[in-house]
Amino acid sequence: MDTMNRILIITAMIGAILLPGTMRAQEAGAIVVEGTIYNSTTRRPVDFGSITIIEARVRARTAQKGLFRAVVPAAGTYTVVVSSDGLQNLKLTMKIDRKMTRDFWLKPVRVSGGTLTVFGDRNIQKVSRYTMTRDEIKDVPASFGDSVTALTALPGVIKSYGGIFGPLVIRGASSLSNRYYLDDIPLFSPQHFGGIHSVINSNLIREIDLYASSSPSQYGNADAAVIQINTIDSVEEFSGYSDIGLISANAFFAAPWYEKGIEIPGMEIEKPQDGTGKGYAIVSGRVSYLSLFVPAVYWLITGKKLDSVPEYWDYQAKFKYYLAANHSLTLLFFGSRDYIKYLQDHKPPDTIDPALEDLEFESDTMFHSQGLYYTYEPSGKFSNRALVFASLAKTYSYLNVEASVPWLTNYHLNSRPYIFGFKDKAHFEWWKDHADLRGGVDVQYYYFIQNGKDFLWGDYVPPGPPNFNNPDEFILIDLKEKTHNVTVGSYLENKFFFAGLTFVPGIRTDYLMRSNKLTVDYRGLLSYDFPTDTTLSVAGGTYSAFQQVNPYLFDQAPSFASEKGRLVPERALHGSGGIEQKIDLVTVKIEGFYNYFFDRSFFIKDENDILYSNGKLKAYGGEAMVRLDRREGSSAFFGWINYTLTQSKIKTGLPTTSDPTGDTFISSDWEQEHAVKVVAGYTRGRHTFSAKFQLYSSFPYTEITGGNEEPVTSGRYIPEYSTDINSKHYPLSHQLDLRYTYRTNYEWGHVSWYIEVINAYNFVQKENVWHYDEPYSEGSNPSLQKPSGGLSIIPNFGVEVKF
Repeated sequence: MDTMNRILIITAMIGAILLPGTMRAQEAGAIVVEGTIYNSTTRRPVDFGSITIIEARVRARTAQKGLFRAVVPAAGTYTVVVSSDGLQNLKLTMKIDRKMTRDFWLKPVRVSGGTLTVFGDRNIQKVSRYTMTRDEIKDVPASFGDSVTALTALPGVIKSYGGIFGPLVIRGASSLSNRYYLDDIPLFSPQHFGGIHSVINSNLIREIDLYASSSPSQYGNADAAVIQINTIDSVEEFSGYSDIGLISANAFFAAPWYEKGIEIPGMEIEKPQDGTGKGYAIVSGRVSYLSLFVPAVYWLITGKKLDSVPEYWDYQAKFKYYLAANHSLTLLFFGSRDYIKYLQDHKPPDTIDPALEDLEFESDTMFHSQGLYYTYEPSGKFSNRALVFASLAKTYSYLNVEASVPWLTNYHLNSRPYIFGFKDKAHFEWWKDHADLRGGVDVQYYYFIQNGKDFLWGDYVPPGPPNFNNPDEFILIDLKEKTHNVTVGSYLENKFFFAGLTFVPGIRTDYLMRSNKLTVDYRGLLSYDFPTDTTLSVAGGTYSAFQQVNPYLFDQAPSFASEKGRLVPERALHGSGGIEQKIDLVTVKIEGFYNYFFDRSFFIKDENDILYSNGKLKAYGGEAMVRLDRREGSSAFFGWINYTLTQSKIKTGLPTTSDPTGDTFISSDWEQEHAVKVVAGYTRGRHTFSAKFQLYSSFPYTEITGGNEEPVTSGRYIPEYSTDINSKHYPLSHQLDLRYTYRTNYEWGHVSWYIEVINAYNFVQKENVWHYDEPYSEGSNPSLQKPSGGLSIIPNFGVEVKF
């Protein structure tokens, strides 16, 4: 309620500011100027723009289809500024002496404080790269408007748990090998609880670049996918956004920064006549309230009590200030917290190990990151950006099963991975229109603090849930360490372009001081753009990653951080090629890829020491995508359809006593052989209908071939697994998600009401379910059936307000 009150107050304040201009327009002799504002690149009307007539102190916003109507009090010569988010301002002098109709065309570049920022072609590769803008993110149903979840609508991207939640698995590689960045700052936890919501407000995002593989040389210590989240870098006027949904609410506010201060509704700020400012200020955040509604909804749908729900929040703030026309400073802050406490105070269902009957679990994860950027752009030929940053995380985990699992009593782990870094990136166009040199250096200091216990597998790694009553299956290591690591990296690449041909050779080096290991990786891109809007591309190279400084692995295997020479860098060889064809609003893209990973780190612990293996992974396949873009402000269909074929084969290299298939390539846990995704929408006036349909094969699983009663006469039966690991697949899964949005435009912005249904026809995949209270019996225990409990159909609704 407080959030809504603030929105209404701000709306009223904006109305008060605009009211004098409206009253003046009603005076005698008023003249009307109307027309449409267009994007000159897409040739479509803008979705949200404005026209300001400075001397008349009049501002008019666009309605549907980019239409505007402004009124001046009398004939005369006026200075007119036309603007739209993400496009270059247009400033001109107009003689207005009679009613007139005038259209304006804005270019996809913006001059802000004298510095040129390109928003159209951002000089990056097309092959193995997909980009989603802020509006495209919100178009994807069942994503809760979430930036990272929306990526699952793209080819080759799936959730690691095979459904709605879980970290991203991309092109058959482990989610722990992905790297996430927010404006070049490492992002510790990209999503709350691994998949509920992104920790970054979608309105702060300009676009997300997903490099599914074959990433360029600027990305180091990364041997799989790279997800670069780019934030907006220009604010023309005070604006805000709020989304109040079923499980959380978020808000976003942005204001330009003028010489005399920041523009805030209700406060008079002296502005230069050309509308340019000294910078901007942005704040945003999200808070969840799942405990208020989710348990009630869960009970209504399933008739069962929900034991615990997670709570989370996040924040972001960005401030930019132009010291001079070509010099600027930017401050970026962001952070989040995830917390859950679970106490199982009743007997679990027979599909859960009864050893966990008295399970207590608590998890508290928090991170805070800060970055200071200095940007120098004297011309379009040269630019340099220096960044100093700190990413500070804290994770507390507690696990206790004291009554039935004595060895697992009061387990706890307190870990604090801190990263401090410096990055400098520059580009120089040394041959006009033909060659662009780009390079950079980075130094990062890792300070990892560990206190508590770490889990390690014993001499056998089971393919299914562990036997918690068997203390030999796990080994607990006492941890009380402070580990220091330093990495030094650099890259250099040169983009050559002649007519339609583009060639980008590059080299990347990284050095880990603890292990005294240096990696040198060579990468390249070759593409040709035909006059028919056809692009042929190939890209690839070698890639390396030090596991000692992998922030996503630290909480799961903190003992890795202190390893020296025994833990070698993980390596990979990537290759991809494809063709892209554009025809008006239609884009067709076909790609093939082959990624070979080697020196993978798999480990077990024997009586004496931790043993590491040099595992291998082969991930290869193809992707095809057809996309139809929509015309802004018009009634039109939009969407895309894509198909992905993925083969992901792994060989751990572990002794066969620990892994029966350790010397053989088998299907990996991340192999989803086939996936078809369809996203479609239709906008007509205020109404938008959209849907997402997915049809995909399951992750592989290992068949249960027997069972043992442990302890004897206890009535508790533990499954035994086949030595033919990951040889089975479940039937095809499919899911339909629906969304309806009703939008009303006002002079001050718009209000959108939405409702969506995730898994609309309530499909639940059958699984191989084991009952711990029954002995093994082929065909009945285990059996292929729908799992009990859980919420398979998920409703969501809310309201968005933008001003």
